[in-house]
Amino acid sequence: MLVLVHSAVTQYHRDTREVSIFGRMLQKHIFKTITGAAFGDVCFRECYRDVRCQSFNYAFTQDKCELSNRTKEARPEDFIPNSDRYYFRRDMKRVPLGSIPEFPAETCEQIKASEDGKAKSGEYWIYSIITGKTALVSCDMEPEGKNIQVLVVATDMNVKNIQTKLAYEYAAFAGKCVYIDECASGVHNCHSSASCTNTVGSFKCSCNQPYIGDGRSCIPLPSLAQRSYILYKSNTKGSTWFVSIFGLPSIISTLSILECQNYQSLTGSDRKITYGNQNTVCDRSIHGWYRFEGAAGTRMPTSCPPKQRCNTHASGWLNGAHPTVADGQVTRTVCFHWGSNCCNWLRSVNVINCSDYYVYYITGTPGCSLRYCSTD
Repeated sequence: MLVLVHSAVTQYHRDTREVSIFGRMLQKHIFKTITGAAFGDVCFRECYRDVRCQSFNYAFTQDKCELSNRTKEARPEDFIPNSDRYYFRRDMKRVPLGSIPEFPAETCEQIKASEDGKAKSGEYWIYSIITGKTALVSCDMEPEGKNIQVLVVATDMNVKNIQTKLAYEYAAFAGKCVYIDECASGVHNCHSSASCTNTVGSFKCSCNQPYIGDGRSCIPLPSLAQRSYILYKSNTKGSTWFVSIFGLPSIISTLSILECQNYQSLTGSDRKITYGNQNTVCDRSIHGWYRFEGAAGTRMPTSCPPKQRCNTHASGWLNGAHPTVADGQVTRTVCFHWGSNCCNWLRSVNVINCSDYYVYYITGTPGCSLRYCSTD
């Protein structure tokens, strides 16, 4: 097999210094595998046919070619020992990395390494900071290059026949990318009614008054007539109560609404809808705000469970969806399953989404034996 490989190498590498490297391979950049390659020249032929091919591994024990879109010079960290392979760099008609938009590089420095330091300063294609895009940039390939600020132009594939000028500065310093101000350059995704604040390596969006939101999505503050006033306080011991004037519970989701602090816990595992009826318990006497937690799970089920579950006769379930934080306090109906009727008895409950859990205002049951069930 060594003779066959050497024969192929001799044929295609007459004028190259590097013929092959035994016992090494380039990993992580294989884009195509060819099986049934009994001779090394099959790998060369397939590599020549694909413009992306920069090098290949020949697995001689498996008669397999692995075409790569990088060289060991571009990715030395991925060039590893492997006793079953030869590594070859494409010797003829190899497309220089970054020379065409179909074959972009990650950085200018990678292009310089891939071309053994012989790349000339000029324009090259690299991957844009926008996922899925490529950009034509100026790379300074001189040993001591200067900062080159360029305007990157890319085509927005979602807008037909429109070229969008991405107003950011791409600087190449000795082939390396440097600091970018996303706010000043316009590549941030802040809402039109928000302000952008630049940070090291990133940026922050904040809604302008009178808008509220996370900065990427901003909505007008409700008018005075539309605002609801919610009593809340922080979790800090001894903190005082405040009133929210914003009108949207999501604005104070990190704080605690009164009901989200003052509740009783339902923790028995026999409340779960997977628990049968062993000694028949009734919830007629429970009144107040309750939270399911621990072995009981986290919430009421929202589909009809079988009867004779949750350690009772008539199993209770929430007939409707749980609210979001922004919904605030809502009214829902709890149904109790008995006989052939999933809603044989009904009871209204109030429900609040406390961000990490739900609380329910329960006022007993219509009779016995009925119980409020739970699930995960």
